[in-house]
Amino acid sequence: MAERLHFYLFYSQNNQIETPDLSYADHVHVIDSSFCEKNLTHGTEARTGDIEVDDAPRYGASLSLYFAWKNIESDYVGFSLDGSVPDIDRNEFEKLINDGTQIIIAKAVHTEDSLREIYRQKYYDFDFNVLRRYLSLKEQPLFNQSEEIMFDKEYYPPVAIMRKDIYRKFCVWLFRILAECDKDIETKKSCEQNKSLEHLSYYLINLYLRTQKKIKIFESWDTKNLLPADEKAYIHNSELSLKEETFKLIHDGLVEEAELNIENNKDDSAYDALKAVFNNYSRQRRHYGQTDIDINDDIDILIEKAKKKTPVIKGKPKMLILAWNSINNTDYIEAFEALGFDIDTMGANLSIYRRSDNVDRFNNFLDTHTYDVVFSINYFDYISEACYAHDIPYVAWAYDSPIGISAYPDSKYETTSIFLMDTDETDHYLARGYKNVFYLPLAVNIKKYDSIVCNKEDIEKYSSQISFVGRLYETKLTEYLNYLTDYKKGFFNAILDYNTGRYDAYASEDLFGVDLSEWLDEKAFRNAVFRGESKDEQDPLQSDDMRRQIVPRIGLLTNKTITNRERLIILSMLSNHWNLNLYSYTNHEVLKNVKECGSVDYYNEMPKVFKCSDINLNITFKSIKCGIPLRCLDIMGCGGLLLTNYQRDFDEHFKDGENIAIFKSLGEAYEKCDFYLNNEDERKRVALNGHDTVAKYFTYEHQIRKMFKLANLEYLLKK
Repeated sequence: MAERLHFYLFYSQNNQIETPDLSYADHVHVIDSSFCEKNLTHGTEARTGDIEVDDAPRYGASLSLYFAWKNIESDYVGFSLDGSVPDIDRNEFEKLINDGTQIIIAKAVHTEDSLREIYRQKYYDFDFNVLRRYLSLKEQPLFNQSEEIMFDKEYYPPVAIMRKDIYRKFCVWLFRILAECDKDIETKKSCEQNKSLEHLSYYLINLYLRTQKKIKIFESWDTKNLLPADEKAYIHNSELSLKEETFKLIHDGLVEEAELNIENNKDDSAYDALKAVFNNYSRQRRHYGQTDIDINDDIDILIEKAKKKTPVIKGKPKMLILAWNSINNTDYIEAFEALGFDIDTMGANLSIYRRSDNVDRFNNFLDTHTYDVVFSINYFDYISEACYAHDIPYVAWAYDSPIGISAYPDSKYETTSIFLMDTDETDHYLARGYKNVFYLPLAVNIKKYDSIVCNKEDIEKYSSQISFVGRLYETKLTEYLNYLTDYKKGFFNAILDYNTGRYDAYASEDLFGVDLSEWLDEKAFRNAVFRGESKDEQDPLQSDDMRRQIVPRIGLLTNKTITNRERLIILSMLSNHWNLNLYSYTNHEVLKNVKECGSVDYYNEMPKVFKCSDINLNITFKSIKCGIPLRCLDIMGCGGLLLTNYQRDFDEHFKDGENIAIFKSLGEAYEKCDFYLNNEDERKRVALNGHDTVAKYFTYEHQIRKMFKLANLEYLLKK
């Protein structure tokens, strides 16, 4: 008669553990890879799919699953690939079994990064793409689920107990996929990295457990780890130089030990050169099937390949621009061309879904195209990832704020330089260890604006005492708040009231910088927000990240609502006393005295509005803490008088009453309009000074030269 449960505990040969006493198991098998390799051909199961001995190293810990499959002697099979075991007793186990449970698994572990990103950091992403390619061709329904699961930020440890019939089906499925993937996976120099099928099996275990809808799975237990702390203490051989020892370790397949040995000898004269070799190794693993180390372990060749060299540019430097429908596309492309770049453009993919497809496509594109630098307006994580793998500088210039780069681990790459238009946001990232984030205000095409002349028809069409060009940001936040309790609704309304008309005070931002997810965790409220705000094809209510997304979404809605209130109040107030033209996409019934003129074209019509208006308003979107909005630079670049709310970044180059008009309260906005509309000479003087300041400090050539100097890319610019 078969016993109830056999448990198979795998450990590497670097660790030694005694057979644990597991009360719920009839027998515990403590096995290592060498044991599995010796016993591959032994088993009571059918021999279909037997693993050849020569292939065994690539299977690593998953060989214990294979051995258990071929030697099932019990009604249930338990396994652990990471040294942890279920922390339950026999009675708990029996109760679960008697209740019809077919699989028992450990609690999911939450992570900071997605499963795909964790894999990319530790192993070879090429191997992961081999798996994805197989699933897309042979297991399409499973592939679609896999594409969602790989972005989850939690995983199941490789520990489970399965009923033997379920375990058999699981192993047939698992080892069929691993065998197919093995056909296309390159051999690695590192013994650890060469366990490619073991690494893939961890992900496949998660995929299997998450997609078994018809099997009764119990997720409950805690685990305890039986393995000693992984110290990986390598003793430096004093008879060899660090360089010689590194070569020997790499040659012997002990690549991880070689890297650790280098880190333990930072004072060695060869440290920087050897460190660069392993930086190169980590970067190449994120895309290529083999790295320089896999191809050639000659340490001198590896050091030479890893050296950072300033490229010798022959002819024009080659730039790829990832463009989207940002309003300043033509201006910055024209500026780069004037600075001597040979430019290719391609469309940037704005979707936050299917990120891995974007990474893969762009990586494949860079495999066959050579560029000296890649540029985009705003930051795109998939561009940063692919440029890092190909060792190409990537420059991102944000014209939105905030851009939230901390959500992307690839934003810290040494090949990426990110330029932000807000000093407060820049300081936020610098304080968190970012060395590749810089402050750089936006720019305007001053020559273009100077060349635009308004004729008589333009003056008649666009003249006004006051003009405002921009959206009013209507939202449904007050409607959504009805799903909250009266207390929470009153709290939000107080936040809206307090922040309306306050500048350089960040109560709203500070509020949503803390974790309010539990406080806002009311299903009807969440559903209303996500249904009302979603513009994506994917149903937001099916997203595992919905609870995590609720706080930033409400933060954005709050900023939009405050901005809407401020703009409506100011426009309504000023229009009661002076002629005021509004250029926006929609009409607004509450603005009875405002002349609503519809939208205007950014390149041809907007400059004429600024040139023909006595006063041009800026009322900053509330999420921009202290940066200078592009609208402000456009107004001054056109020679118009700018009347704006206070933003701290104005302080570097602007002074109220000299080259700009600033208000710090709603009442002061009225006072400044009254003053400048009744003092034409002052109005023209301040407008001219503003134009000259922008022409000196905020042209594209000036900002791009500053940008490339900060990014250490000056060698790409013509003198």
